[in-house]
Amino acid sequence: MDGPAPAFDAGVPDSGPAVAFDGGPGCLPLTAQGGLSPSAEGLPADGLVLWLRSDQGVYAAPSDGGPASTDAGTIAAVCAWADVSGNGWVLQNQTGMLPTWQPAGVGGDRPSIEFASTMEALQTSGVLGISPTSPRTLIAVDSLINTDGRFEPIAQGQTGSPGTYLMIDENPYETTGNLEGVYMTSNAFDTALATVAFGTNVHIYTISAMTIGTPIVDSVEYRVNGAPQTLTLLPGGSDGTFQDFSAANFTAVGASFTSSTGAGPDARVAEVLVYDRALSVAERASVQSTLAGRYAPGIQ
Repeated sequence: MDGPAPAFDAGVPDSGPAVAFDGGPGCLPLTAQGGLSPSAEGLPADGLVLWLRSDQGVYAAPSDGGPASTDAGTIAAVCAWADVSGNGWVLQNQTGMLPTWQPAGVGGDRPSIEFASTMEALQTSGVLGISPTSPRTLIAVDSLINTDGRFEPIAQGQTGSPGTYLMIDENPYETTGNLEGVYMTSNAFDTALATVAFGTNVHIYTISAMTIGTPIVDSVEYRVNGAPQTLTLLPGGSDGTFQDFSAANFTAVGASFTSSTGAGPDARVAEVLVYDRALSVAERASVQSTLAGRYAPGIQ
């Protein structure tokens, strides 16, 4: 991967019940706790392996040496974000530089978690039990504050490797402008869609196969706010084919890597979903409608 590897290490996922976990002294529940039903929320249930919502499962850290705030009306440092799919994943920061929970900021009045540093990612070890060549679908709802900075609302990869990553990649390395994009095993792709400050984006990145040596563009689709994007391979990476992903060892939200823009990240993430299969075209449209209805009815 172009630029230095992310500055975090793989952690250990919590194996306890959904959402609730012991975060240690001062890492206390901030938002509602408890699992959610994807079907009741208008989302496909089959294959859902990770589901993060900024109004659920968020834990707050101590501030200025005092106790953690559990007042859901205030900004708070986030020490953990727990999965509400029932699979028991917990994402935590490994550097001590914590992102912040915002009571509003995406879609007007919806809460979010803001990542304003390359060191603030929340992550867990492993790739959610998905095998290296298996299909998957990565979905994120976010809003950029700094449109120049490179930002990954959801990423999987190998800590410290030069290119073993797959992710939604806003402002990819060697970007030809401030553009939305994706990354896949040493290959960075731009779209023609410009990044927008304080807009709400629903990203759906569908990977139908990960066969080593085959063309990536034949097996992936990337949609932003329901519109399929044309992917343009950027220089400085591989040859546009899938590479070995078997050494991948983390899943992260809010990651950031070096960009040729030289700008740091600042973005807010409201919701993330990962499926261990490629959603159908009809399912993608349904997810788009559900998430747009929740965060930005104007983009349905």
